[in-house]
Amino acid sequence: MEAAPPRATPASRIPRTTGVLIAGGGPVGSALAVDLAARGVGCLVVERRTTINRAIKAQQLSSPSMEQLARWGLADELRRRTPELSHASIWFRGPLADERLGEVSWVAPDPAQVAELPHIAAQWQVNALLRERAVDSGVPHALGWTLEAVRQHEDGVTVVLRSTETDETVEVEAAYVVGADGAHSRTRAAAGIELVESELLARHYNLVVRMPDLVERLGGEPTRMNLIWQPDWHSIAHTVGAEPDVWRQLIGPFPVDHELDDDAAVALMRRSVGADVEVEILQRSSFPIQERIAERYDSGRILLAGDAAHLFPPYMGQNMNTGIGDATNLGWKLAALLHGWGGPSLLTSYTVERRAVARRTAASSIAAWRTMLSVQDVVREEGLPPTGSPDEVRRRLTERMNAMSAIEWNTDGVLLDHRYAGSPIIVDDGVPARPWEHTEYRPQAKPGHRLPHRRLADGASVYASVGAGFTLLNLAADAETADRAARAAADVPLTVADLRPHRLRDDYEADLVLVRPDLHIAWRGDRIRDEVWDVVRAAVPVRS
Repeated sequence: MEAAPPRATPASRIPRTTGVLIAGGGPVGSALAVDLAARGVGCLVVERRTTINRAIKAQQLSSPSMEQLARWGLADELRRRTPELSHASIWFRGPLADERLGEVSWVAPDPAQVAELPHIAAQWQVNALLRERAVDSGVPHALGWTLEAVRQHEDGVTVVLRSTETDETVEVEAAYVVGADGAHSRTRAAAGIELVESELLARHYNLVVRMPDLVERLGGEPTRMNLIWQPDWHSIAHTVGAEPDVWRQLIGPFPVDHELDDDAAVALMRRSVGADVEVEILQRSSFPIQERIAERYDSGRILLAGDAAHLFPPYMGQNMNTGIGDATNLGWKLAALLHGWGGPSLLTSYTVERRAVARRTAASSIAAWRTMLSVQDVVREEGLPPTGSPDEVRRRLTERMNAMSAIEWNTDGVLLDHRYAGSPIIVDDGVPARPWEHTEYRPQAKPGHRLPHRRLADGASVYASVGAGFTLLNLAADAETADRAARAAADVPLTVADLRPHRLRDDYEADLVLVRPDLHIAWRGDRIRDEVWDVVRAAVPVRS
């Protein structure tokens, strides 16, 4: 008999005032709570569930997400808790029980360009680890509560919470509210922020099933990632965790008004296998092929993050990663405002910076989906080679399919080349930016760009030199110049990292590089002007 779920947090244990109220205790809300706690900011997490949602969703953490977990001291613990799994090999095939067509590679980042390699872990595992850290850091959680009403005023936000168990309500006063409460965000609705939606192109299904006799039919241990091609649909299919009989399939496209019941899902799974296997439906949901991005991420003292701010098809698997990026960007800005050294444009910069990343990621996801349709067209028009076909026939078809769908497996530009051009808190240096490419990351130490990664002479990552606040990397300036710059920073939290012995000046093309807490470059040059500090903390605008 299953244990009863935990009871909702008693109203008496919910603080009535907080610095930041975070609506939503998923991975994004929990990531923000961890970041704020590390910066000494009081926050409260409000979550309608009383336990972690274990539905199978996101599966892969990108290098930037793992780098941020490392900065919170959590990357190694996540690796310890999760099995060593890899999507490095992808099998192209017809039905699973048939002969494989061939193998292609999921292109991983160049290890020299990142501090941490990508890692596969279920979303609920990431969520659980982040929530544990938040709780251990003293962050209170109101579990089993939802936002009922939100009222902004000059000095803060009044939030009415309602218990999902008793219908009891409590009022909480917060300086800021962040809605990380998912696709149907109550916070977004309360703030009056519209969700801008592109044309709805198709519907796909996320199916998690148990097929206990599949491994035997496959003749051994299945590969984790398979791409099943059919004339009318395709499926990205992989085992879940360390359970070889539990599979997840992202399958489509289907018409936008298509509906799939359990019986139809079972039939679809048997077709994907090519045999009359036993199928138990564990999870069934659908998602649209569509870009959905909030018109803005800030409205006064209310902000949005994660799925509340943006939703795109799971091609390339970037919804959770983009949300963690939101939390990383927003955490230090809220801390700056609450600690008194940040200026009024910080929240505006959050929308400018992160919405641009979401738009590019959404467009890239749709582009990847379209390439999959082009491969599907080949299957429909030419068919798949029958079992027993020569290896050369299958190899040529696999190479052709891979070339057509390569942007799904080659995503370095999407994952690593995040740029904050046009941000009001970046001091541009006038150097032209290199062209952005979906499949390739070409690091450039330009203001607004992610700090290019380098290994120091002792093997440590340059990111280890970046502190919790701003960091001035001294690459070639004399000590007096660096000290003068540090004094001008005044109340802006600053670490000065003397990296002159490591001879990195040519890599970053400046004597001094000012790095933000989220690893993006705020300014670079040989001598920093005093007014630059007012720009990066959003006090006043300045020309480059």
